Amino acid sequence: MKKVLILHPEGNINSNPNLNGIVEILCENDYKVDICSLKRKEIIQNSPCSGANMILLDREGVSSEDGFFILAGRSFTSSEMIASYFDKNFGGYDLVIGVDRGIIEAAIIARVKRVPCGLISYEIFFEEEAGVEFKHPEREAC
Repeated sequence: MKKVLILHPEGNINSNPNLNGIVEILCENDYKVDICSLKRKEIIQNSPCSGANMILLDREGVSSEDGFFILAGRSFTSSEMIASYFDKNFGGYDLVIGVDRGIIEAAIIARVKRVPCGLISYEIFFEEEAGVEFKHPEREAC
């Protein structure tokens, strides 16, 4: 069974019908899908369907607005150290998908793990919606 990792910092998949539908279609086609998000107490964060798993990271002081949520607060001196961290914590994926600000870390994971990277962003070219400081890194990740 192929495995897909979706990096979705906002974590609001239950109120995102488009992303929810993508996960359902992947699972219906025998993919195992892990959705990695920041844990948020103010919203419902349930697995959208059988075959999907929520990985909720409790990162105190980290916001989905920060640009990084998996790598936040960690320091690495080489891409090999990043690859080792992901092997240990997020190994075995055949595809990594980044949603909105998750694009940046998804591109890093895909590059060091040498797997394809999918990118989902409806606002990547609209600086006024998501903040000027994130548009360049998001575009570079693509």
